[in-house]
Amino acid sequence: MWSFDRKNWSHWLLLVFVVAFLLSYFGFVSWGRLGDAIESLAERPAGAKVFHEKIDRADAIFMVFVFSFLTPLALVAAFGLVAFVGAVLAGTLESMYHRPGMPDWISTLVVYLVLAVAAYVFRAMWVPGHTVVPIGIARDGRWVVGGDPLRALAAEARVAAPSDDGAGEVKKALADRADAVDSAATASLARTEPAGGLPAEVRHLDVVVIMLHGPYGEDGTIQGLFELADLPYVGAGVLASAVGMDKATMKAVFQAHGLPVVEHLVVARHEWRGAPERVARRVAETLGFPCFVKPSNLGSSVGISKVRDAGALPRALDEAARYDRKILVERAVSGREIEVSVLGNNEPVASLPGEITYAGEFYDYATKYADGQARLTVPAPLPAETTRRIRELALEAYRAIDCAGMARVDFFLEGDRILVNEINTIPGFTATSGYARMWEASGLGYGELLDRLIELALERQREKTRGG
Repeated sequence: MWSFDRKNWSHWLLLVFVVAFLLSYFGFVSWGRLGDAIESLAERPAGAKVFHEKIDRADAIFMVFVFSFLTPLALVAAFGLVAFVGAVLAGTLESMYHRPGMPDWISTLVVYLVLAVAAYVFRAMWVPGHTVVPIGIARDGRWVVGGDPLRALAAEARVAAPSDDGAGEVKKALADRADAVDSAATASLARTEPAGGLPAEVRHLDVVVIMLHGPYGEDGTIQGLFELADLPYVGAGVLASAVGMDKATMKAVFQAHGLPVVEHLVVARHEWRGAPERVARRVAETLGFPCFVKPSNLGSSVGISKVRDAGALPRALDEAARYDRKILVERAVSGREIEVSVLGNNEPVASLPGEITYAGEFYDYATKYADGQARLTVPAPLPAETTRRIRELALEAYRAIDCAGMARVDFFLEGDRILVNEINTIPGFTATSGYARMWEASGLGYGELLDRLIELALERQREKTRGG
């Protein structure tokens, strides 16, 4: 019969080790067999995606299981093993050298060494992270893969920028910011792929984070490409992206859902060029002056003009017609500009609102992107009821276009009247951009926000794959 004394304490340690080891071993083996079974099923093409998704979810459950149950057992087993080995080693040395036993500090040192190595291994294995693969698309449709796509595209933009571009200094500053970021991918050499294809690297990605603004990036075009490739991607789908990009269609959808919008007219380019007098008369009689003229399918305030009187209208319409076949003419609103960030799929949530203020006459391209030209105050200094209603309208606008992932909804506050201006399905997304800052003020940090967006993209892909 075993008893606990100095002569056989190693036996007790061995017993602790054996019990803990067996429990943790069978737990790991059971998981391994389950994983092998799922992996074998996943090798069948028809079920690959579904079973890989099950593996992903099982991984998350397994991680919690390991930390809550198996890890303590494994640590006990490791401690017992080390102590047992130390005890045996002490006994062996005693028998070899006929000494009283090994000094206590040697066993203590071994335990700390093993625990330190274990902690390092666990940290390396379990700390969450993402492998980022930067991929760029040039203006002519070429894919820039590997190397440093961000820097390569910034260099191309500098060469392509016309010398008479009024916003040239702002664009140069933006290119300089891109140059300052090291986006080099170590997995492959820099190269370009022809337009129209899909690089092999893209086909094997777990999720795509789209950070392309304007036509082809946030109008549903690249979203459609990823839909065809069956790749999960962050943000709105094809329909919501297209509606959110086309201001005329967006406002029509908002009106159909009973949302308050600014009074406006939609003018076709061919209509303006074919009957300019009739168009000018309709604008003057319906909206009056001042008014804003803007391309329907463009962002970043490109092609927008503020028209103070009838004499300035033709030039503004010509400018907008350079960029799009549809032109939006809106009554000029004199009021505050409020923004709200929205996040989610089927159950979206709205951030605290922020207020944009600037010294310029309106929120044009230079004011948006030049440092120090605009200020965002978060949370916006608003009455509680106004804040509540603006956040509510942001969610209604989000659902109206069937948005997913993320969006920023912009408002005008004209006295007590709240007007929905537009929804932006790919808002600016640096850590200092309005979208991220409003979420930070609402309690969601930048890293957590990115993780949540990736989760939402994968969630939507699973919903689509499983049919609900």
